[in-house]
Order: sequence, then C-alpha cells, then structure tokens
Amino acid sequence: KQAHDELTARYQAAREKLFIRAQELREADEWKRWANVPRKEQLCKEMEALLAREDQRAPGRRLKDLQTAWKDSGPAPKEKGDELWKRFKATADQVYEKVKVQNAARSEGEAANLKLKEALCEKVEAIADSTDWAATAEEIKKLQAEWKGIGMVPRDQSDAIWQRFRGACDRFFARRAPVLEQRKSEQTDNLRKKEE
Repeated sequence: KQAHDELTARYQAAREKLFIRAQELREADEWKRWANVPRKEQLCKEMEALLAREDQRAPGRRLKDLQTAWKDSGPAPKEKGDELWKRFKATADQVYEKVKVQNAARSEGEAANLKLKEALCEKVEAIADSTDWAATAEEIKKLQAEWKGIGMVPRDQSDAIWQRFRGACDRFFARRAPVLEQRKSEQTDNLRKKEE
C-alpha cells in the first residue's frame, strides 16, 4: 500500500508539474502570437501603401516579398489573426489585379515594339547588299538610332531580334570595310604622287 501511495503521489506531482509546464508553454505561445500582431499590422499597411502608389515599378516583386514576409511572420491569436489575414489578403488581391493590368499593358507595348523592330530588320536586310556605300551607311545609322529609341520587346525574343538586326548591319559594314580601305589606300597613293 505504501509503495502504491508513493507512486500515486509521485504521479500526481509529475502531473501537476506537467500541467504547470504545459500552461507556461501555452502562455508563451500566446505571447508569441500577440507579439506577431504588430508585424502583421505593419505588413497590412505596407500592402495598402503598395496599392495606393501610382508610380509602380516592379509591384509584382514587392507583392511577392510582402506575401513571403507574411508567411514568415508567424501565427497570431485566432480572432486577431483572421481579421488581419482578411485585410492583408483583400489588399493583396487588389494589388495583384493592378499588376495583371500593368503586365498586360506592358506585354502589348512589347509586342508593338517587336513589330517595329521587325520592320527595321526588314529595312536593313533590304539594303544590306547595296553598293551605294555612303547613302546606305547613313540610312543604316538612322535605322540604328531609330532602333535605340524603341522600347523593350518580349524577353524571350529580345536576343533573336537583336541578332537579326545586328547581323544585317554587320553584313553591310563588313562588305564596305575593304572598299573604304582600298579608297583610303588610293587616296594615300594619290596624295603621295601629288606631293612628288
């Protein structure tokens, strides 16, 4: 009986300690959750500021950064956490819609720029075999300046369209280089003859 009583007493003491420790852990967890509330409120404010900004540069990247920060900020008390999540999510959805509109407009602009650059490629390709060296060189230089004034094209087609344009320009100037070298040599010879 005494051994049973001792075991029961030890069990009760361990149980009380365990209960107290579990309570301490729950309270610590609750404090951590409440400590996360200001960070989540700040993230809500940052998302709302992102939505309000008109001069958006890379808003999609910032949206993703804020969403990652939200996930990393940890849990909040249930009632407060749900309220903050709804606020954050609603604003994030609005920012996402804004990003979608901007991306669509950018894609349209890039597609239009691609058409313009394709037209310039066709022009350069049409005159790349010309032997009217001076006039063609001037025309190509104008087309190159025009190229620089056109904005971005879709990233996946940027290198190909540039190589096409550059190839046609290089073809003309590579054909012209020996002719210019020959003219320079002739002019040097003529000058030497005149000086003699």
